Amino acid sequence: MSAPATAAHVKFRRRLRAPLTPAWVLLAATVLTQVRWPLHWDRFAVSHAVVALGAATMLAHAAAHGRIRAAAAFVAATAAAWLIETVGVATGVPFGRYEYADHVTYTMCPTTRLCSETAEATHTTATAAGVPLIVLLAWFMMAYATHITARRLAHAARARWAWGTWMLAAWDLYLDPQFILDPHLRAGWWLWADPDPHLPGVPGIPVTNYLGWLVAAAGVQAVLHVTVTPEAAHSTHRWDAPTVFVLWTWLGGAVAIVWFIDQPAAAVWGALAGAPAGVLLIHDLVRATRQSHASAKPRIPMQSKGGQ
Repeated sequence: MSAPATAAHVKFRRRLRAPLTPAWVLLAATVLTQVRWPLHWDRFAVSHAVVALGAATMLAHAAAHGRIRAAAAFVAATAAAWLIETVGVATGVPFGRYEYADHVTYTMCPTTRLCSETAEATHTTATAAGVPLIVLLAWFMMAYATHITARRLAHAARARWAWGTWMLAAWDLYLDPQFILDPHLRAGWWLWADPDPHLPGVPGIPVTNYLGWLVAAAGVQAVLHVTVTPEAAHSTHRWDAPTVFVLWTWLGGAVAIVWFIDQPAAAVWGALAGAPAGVLLIHDLVRATRQSHASAKPRIPMQSKGGQ
């Protein structure tokens, strides 16, 4: 007969058999939609679907720990993002002078060297007082994900705020190239009046934009620190949906920027910026998994020499 299972072993097996939560289902849908993104030349609808599903994933995770607090976090984060973007467009603070495009045009043929005929598709962006809705949802999606992830990296409130701010700002090193430097775009979803000076190898995006993201991310993270319930970051499952999404974005984003946007320098900058948190997260999650396996092994009681 096999040795009786310990309480830890039973608990571990129950975790493996735990039913999928709405957040996990939505995360799977988000990732599958992201995988579809490079397969389309007209990426307008796919981009909206990815952001909408990603925001729904984070909202579902928050709602599992209180629907009222989840709604408050969503409204507060998107309102803060809208205020930041509105001020940014009007004054150039803190990102630098930029404006959003009223229409977005994708082309089937990135360059005339590749094909003789070029099909085009032009779309009108849905906005809230001049700020695209997809931008507001993207702010909530990644701000919430990095906020929850930051609580796994640090216990002190200021340290968690700093981690969340850094991870959210680092994400923009992927975000801007995807919506500005995509070779299938006739012009970016947003444009700067003066894109210089820029990071080496990443034209069209001024350095002031990244500095502004640090300031803006700090403000949005502070809002989430007040509105997100503490229980949302203390799930019994170490591999929660927001943390997995942050890791997936860090690793998968680098591949996407290199292969499908043809911007290797942008991929390097983004990967390096996300590395401090990414490496620590992988180490923490692997260690937690090993500890769970170790605690799940049944212990055989030792017997005395006389068999007593």
